Formats: sequence, structure tokens, C-alpha cells
Amino acid sequence: MTVFKGYLLMTWKTASRILLYFGIFMFLTVLSTSGTDDGVEKGFAAQKMNILLVDEDHSELSEKVTRYLEERHEVTNTKYDKKQLYETLYYQKGGIDMVLYIPEGMEENAGKGQSVIELTQSPGNYGGIYVEQQISRLIAGILDYRNVGYSMDEAYEKMQGIPEANVSVLNVSTGEDNKFSGFFRCVPYMFLAGLGCGVGMIIFSFRRKQVKNRMMASAVSLFRQNAETILAVFCVGMFLLMITVALAVLQYGTDLLYTEKLPYYLLNLFIDMLLALSLAFLVGMLAKKENVITMVFTPLSLVFSFLGGVFVPLAFLSSQIRTIGKFIPVYWYEIANDLLAGSEKLDVSVKTRIWQAYGMQLLFVVAIFAMGMVVAKRQQQEG
Repeated sequence: MTVFKGYLLMTWKTASRILLYFGIFMFLTVLSTSGTDDGVEKGFAAQKMNILLVDEDHSELSEKVTRYLEERHEVTNTKYDKKQLYETLYYQKGGIDMVLYIPEGMEENAGKGQSVIELTQSPGNYGGIYVEQQISRLIAGILDYRNVGYSMDEAYEKMQGIPEANVSVLNVSTGEDNKFSGFFRCVPYMFLAGLGCGVGMIIFSFRRKQVKNRMMASAVSLFRQNAETILAVFCVGMFLLMITVALAVLQYGTDLLYTEKLPYYLLNLFIDMLLALSLAFLVGMLAKKENVITMVFTPLSLVFSFLGGVFVPLAFLSSQIRTIGKFIPVYWYEIANDLLAGSEKLDVSVKTRIWQAYGMQLLFVVAIFAMGMVVAKRQQQEG
């Protein structure tokens, strides 16, 4: 285990640098998630929202949507004035939670399966998710009934008779799940910037000419060198992962330990740790200079975090950004995290979607790690 011990020795020598990176981003993570629990339960719970509604379609369907919302929420109808609307929303004048805009041609577009409404929420308000689900359910139901011969009024009455779907997106009794997800949501940025950069530098240090030549001249086979390298990097990642979990336990205490979703949160963390290590392995192998690693991981962590929903929750991102985000592994981490926070109970359908998100992350991990191994093998052959 010569190579393995060498990596651990190098890790020990550079521990201060790794912990510095890790500590900075850990501090930012805790700072950004502390004090964010108040009002989160209110944002997701099924409650009356203050909605500013603009209907420019004036169709039968839009009138039914307006009627439906007025029966369940506080709705104020107004004319379209973009500047005034968003100023009212931003400053929350009159307690407005969201602006709902129904454009002209809404009924026609709904029949074609196109987007029919534009909903903008006030900062820090998550209730729009619930309202969007209500509207989508209503429109889809009315169109289905109309397609089989019912009139618009009859279709609406039929939908009124259907019980509301269980769309609770957090444990309303305690609000603990969202508290946990707020902490875990920020971890990818910390892992990419801290763990990725630190481990990448360790891998680069073993690619220095003198160290590389000594390893090539040793009796240890290339296969064993690679295996011990992977093992050492994995141990470093697991150590920092345990620090992260310990910090979460210190912050949330037994509430975190006794939640049934803890294994799913931990598995999501573990896969994200593998992602950071695979990226560190690839960048460490490709870098020509040590400072290049920092130059790569600093913007990479920021881009991945923004497009993946770390800095801004996925619900607030535009459809275009979410489409791009699907090609980023952090996006699927946040999908799993949001599913855990947004489901009071983990039924079969929720678990299936969570495991699909895990699978997408693992595909990225395998692909990135495979590229790193190809680069490593080629460099060893050249040596």
C-alpha cells in the first residue's frame, strides 16, 4: 500500500489547505441556511394566497380559472401594467404573494398542450407551486370532460366534485423536512469548490515529474497504483463527508437522526461526493499547473450551483435554465433533495423519481471518472 500511504501523507501535509477551502464553504453553507426555517411551512402549505390576476383572454376557460381561484384564494383582478405589477409584487404592497397573468389565446393554447399562464412569486414565497398545481389540475380536468361531450359549465362542476389532490410538499406538522433540505441544498457548492479543489491539488502533486518518474520505476504495477490512488481519494472524500454529516447533526440534533428520510439524504450526499471526487480526479490529471485547478473549480462550482438550483431553488428558474440544468449532475441532486423536502410521505411514485435522480447523477459520475482513467492511463503509457 505504498501509493495509498503516500497519498494519505500528502493529504496530511496539505490538510490545512483542504480544510481551509472546506471550512470557508462550510461556513457559507451554514450562514446561508441558518434562520431560513420561519415561514417556509407557510409557503408550501395549502392556504389562501393573495393573488394579483390579469386576464387578457376573457374566454370561458379563463373565467373558470378565475372563479376557481376566487373560491380558494384572495384574488384581485387588475389590468396589465408590467412595471406596476412587478413593483407591487416586489414590495409586497397589499400583501400580494404572486402575480398570475393569463395571456390572450389561453384557451386555444391549452387545447394544444402549450403553456397557458405566467405566474411570478414574491421573493421567498413558495406558494406558487401549490397554485400552479391547482390550475394545471383544473384545466386538464375541464379539457378531458369537454373532449367526451360535457359543456364547459358541466366540466367545471364535475371538477368541483373531485376532492383536492394531496399536494402537500412538506411535513406541515413540523416543517422539519424543508429545514434539512435547506442545509443539504448548499452542499454541492461546498463539495465542488472545497473537496474538488483540494483533492485535485493532491492528485496533481503526484503528477510532478520527479514523483511520477519514481512511481513508474517502482515495482508497483500501474493497476495497483491506480487502485490505491482511487482508494486514497475515496477515503479523503468519506472523511470530509462525515464532517458534513456531523455538522448537520450538530445543527439539527435528533430531529435529523430520527427522520425516515435520513438514508435518502445521506445517499444523495454520497453520490454528490463521488461527483466532486471524479471531477477532481479528471481536472487533477489534465492540469498543467497547480493554479489551474483553482481557476477551473472556482467558476465551475459557481456555474454548476446556479444552473443546478443550489443558489436559486429550481422552482424560481426559468424553463430554459431548467432545460440546460438537466445536463448538469447537480440539477439531479437538487431534484432528489426537493422531492425529499416536498413529500410528506415517501410513496412508490416519489421513491421512483428519487432513484431516477440518483441514477442520473451516477451516470455523470461514471462518465467523468472513465474520462479521468483514460487520461491517467495515457499519461502513464507516455511516461
